[in-house]
Amino acid sequence: MRKLLHVWRRYHAVWDIPLETLEEAGINLIALDRDNTTFNRKDRDVPERIREWVHAARDKGFLLYMISNNFHGAEIAHTASILGIKSIDHAMKPLPCALEKVCKTEGVEPGQAVMIGDQIFTDIASGNLAGSKTILIDALSQRDLFYTYLLRLFEYFITRNIPYASKER
Repeated sequence: MRKLLHVWRRYHAVWDIPLETLEEAGINLIALDRDNTTFNRKDRDVPERIREWVHAARDKGFLLYMISNNFHGAEIAHTASILGIKSIDHAMKPLPCALEKVCKTEGVEPGQAVMIGDQIFTDIASGNLAGSKTILIDALSQRDLFYTYLLRLFEYFITRNIPYASKER
């Protein structure tokens, strides 16, 4: 269970992740969760700092994908188009299928990919099962689906001792 929930790095927000750190780790592909990672569920928008970070990552040559469990494919595609990246909806994380498919499609070894998300039981577990690095970030808002609130209670006990690589907010 420890490897399944292993967090490679932890940051407060996507925009805190230094792209140089990903380059140094040999990362070529960045997979981003949508809800409360790149898309603020409360404000129903993509924060400008996320847009800037994604554009900087693309300019550096990273391949970028949005991988979401969300079933609203049109919404996922719209958010991804705002960021100028490709997307997969209905990902069924923690299953690694979507991330594995993206890696295979792009010709990237799973060890050269990173899964970034706000939930340890879905995003982080999926990345670990695929054999990728994982980055846990804080949720952009406290607005969640009802079952996510329950999972967050368990997440707290697992993540409370994982140090942040980024500065305190």
